[in-house]
This record gives sequence, C-alpha cells and structure tokens, in this order.
Amino acid sequence: MRDLVCERRPKRKGPPSCYKPRQRAKDPLPSDGTMKFTVNKQMKESFEQFNRLRGDNHLCDVTIISEGVQFLCHRIVLAASSPYFYAMFTNGMIESGMSEVKLLEIPPDILRIIIDFMYSAEIIVTERNICGLMPAAMMLHMPHIKEACTTFLEHQLDPSNCIGVGKFAQQYNCVDLQARAERYLLKKFSLVRQEEEFLLISQEELVKIVCSSQLTVQCESEVYQAVIDWVAFNCTQRGHHLPSLLDKIRLSNLPPDFIKQQLKHCKVLPQVPEQCMEKLSKLFNELEMHACKDIVPPRESCDKKVIYCIGGYYRESVSIVEFYDPIDKDWKRVADMPHPRSGLSACTIQGLVYAIGGRNNSVTGNQDLSIVDCYDPKTDQWSPCPPMSQARNRVATAVLDNKLYIVGGACAADTFSTVE
Repeated sequence: MRDLVCERRPKRKGPPSCYKPRQRAKDPLPSDGTMKFTVNKQMKESFEQFNRLRGDNHLCDVTIISEGVQFLCHRIVLAASSPYFYAMFTNGMIESGMSEVKLLEIPPDILRIIIDFMYSAEIIVTERNICGLMPAAMMLHMPHIKEACTTFLEHQLDPSNCIGVGKFAQQYNCVDLQARAERYLLKKFSLVRQEEEFLLISQEELVKIVCSSQLTVQCESEVYQAVIDWVAFNCTQRGHHLPSLLDKIRLSNLPPDFIKQQLKHCKVLPQVPEQCMEKLSKLFNELEMHACKDIVPPRESCDKKVIYCIGGYYRESVSIVEFYDPIDKDWKRVADMPHPRSGLSACTIQGLVYAIGGRNNSVTGNQDLSIVDCYDPKTDQWSPCPPMSQARNRVATAVLDNKLYIVGGACAADTFSTVE
C-alpha cells in the first residue's frame, strides 16, 4: 500500500519472550500505542468524486452565471479553492444566500477552465486563453493558476514578444516574470531590435534599455542603429529626442568607418536637430586622430568568451582548431582550417576569428604562407580572405579601429620590418 503512510508504530501488548522490538532513533515507539496514517490518494479521490457529482448535477448548491452560461457547482469546492468565493459565501454577503451568482468580469470560456481546475487541479494554458486566465486568477486570488500562466510565458519568450511579455507581467505584478523578460531583452537585443515591438516602445523605455549596463551587443553600432531605427519609425514626432538619445549611447566605441558612413548616407540625420550631425562629425575627427577623451568601457559582448587554440606543430603542421570554454571548463573541437600551418598569428574582429600567415611544415617540404582565413563561430565555417602581399611566418598582428594590422614576420631566412 504505497499510498498509506504510517508515522508511528503500535505498542505491543504481551509480546512473546523471543520478541525483541526494533527501536528507531527517529521514530520511537509511542507510549499510548496509537498509529497515525496518511493516505495520499484520499484528497485526489475525494475531488474526483466531487467532479462526478458535479457532472451528474448531484448535491450542487450554487449556479455561477457568466454571459448567460450556467455552471452548476458546490459552494464548498469554490470556497476551498478561491479566497474570493470563500469571502462571498462565508462573510454574510448577499451572495451567500443566493442560488445563482453572476460573474460579469470573467468570460464563460475562461470561467469553465477555472472551475474545472478547482475540481481536477489540472489546467491547460495556451496563447489563446492566457490573456483571460491571468486577470481571472488575480481576481479570484488563485496563485496556482497565476504561477501556471507565468511558467507558460517564461517558456514562450522570444525576440518578437519579450517586450510585450514584460509589460503584461508588470500589469499583473508578476515580478519574477517581468525581470526575466527584461533580462531576455537585454541579452537578445541584437534580435529584439529588429522586431516591430521594439519600434513601438516609448522614449523612456528606450532610454532605460540603452543605459542598461547589462545590455549585450557585438558592437556599439547595433545600439546606435537601433536608436536611429526607432526615430525613423516616426521621425516627425521622435526626431527631437535624438540629441538626448545620442548622449546615452557609448559613441566613443563606434568604429570611425561606421560614423563616416552614417554622416554620408544616414537619411535620419538631415531631418533632426543639426547638433546631432555636429556631434558625430566632431567625434569622427577625434577618433580618427585617436584624440577622443570621452572613453567609456565597451558593453558586455553577446558572444561567448572562449580561448581558441589554432593550428600548431606535431611532427608536421596541423590544421586542428579547438576552443576552451571557461564556464564549461572543457575543450571543444571546431572546423579545421583549410590549410595546415604552424607559427601563424590570430586575432578577433567583431566576433570573427582570423588566422594569418604561418608555415606549412610537412614531410614533402616547408612553405611560408601569405594566406589569411576567417572563421565564423555562428556557422562553424572558414572562408578565405585576400592574402598578404608577402608570405609571413611568426608574424605579429594587432587590431585598431576594427582594422587588422600585420607587422614583421619572416620568410625563409629573411625577416621583415614592413607593416600592412
């Protein structure tokens, strides 16, 4: 009998001389010989019987009416399931003596789901009924339905709805769901900003997002472009906000080439206050001369931070590529380079990995290389880039303003001081 739980052992009377009672430190024998049993199925079976009685219209003592649709119920079940009905039927309210009670605030399709839950403890939440279930659960003070709705929405979060889910959660004081929706928005901002929901947010909401220290992007240009797109959606009414919005963007982290292109081709800048164009022009000149004093730290990158190990030498040059994930504490292998090589150099630019130069040492001979290959972690693929002007082994690399600089290196017995 798995559903029968005994919490005490009986006191035996007149045990045989050979009997030795088993003593348990956590469950001592009771002094009065009583036993307490808990039958786990009893509550479930009782409510199943209540539901059958409801279906057969037996012992029902109240009818709940919504938009003309009648639901025969038992007051005791309603009062036990909802503080709203408990107060209605026990505190001397006029409804306590009525055989019919109208609920104008809850549609009949939603009320049916809630009453079924009261009798069965089962509920199916869908995209079609959640907007009715949540307010009804709040009205009837039924936290379990509210929790079911919250869990459903958490699993439905995606870039197209996270803003709406956050507002819905705020409306019904679902603090955890609201926080989760906001974290999702900030983490997936690169995708969220492309959705129509983003273009419909208020200026205050946009400022909150742009100013968040938890906003994650590959480049600050995504934040700038999101603001421009938001203004362009209704430039007549939003254009005057752009000067103050530019102050919230970490403009000094924008690539100079990006600013240059904006000054030339952006269709929004000529339609907004002239100070925006002046601000960007001044910033471009400062960044070009590396004289910008308004330096702020870059935002958290949406790319996973890992350590790449590329190529190398084991009896001959290899094309193997692996990365180490500090969070998982594990090495993982990715797509091999198109060419085996050792003595190469590597760097990253905007989430892409570049492998530069090196030497292919093989059993057939050694060859210094001028090739440059680019790896995209999102597709796990390598693609060729324009080669260097000359082969370079043991070359140094640096990245400045999103441009790749190649410094020095060697080819055969020659060493270089050239830079490209």
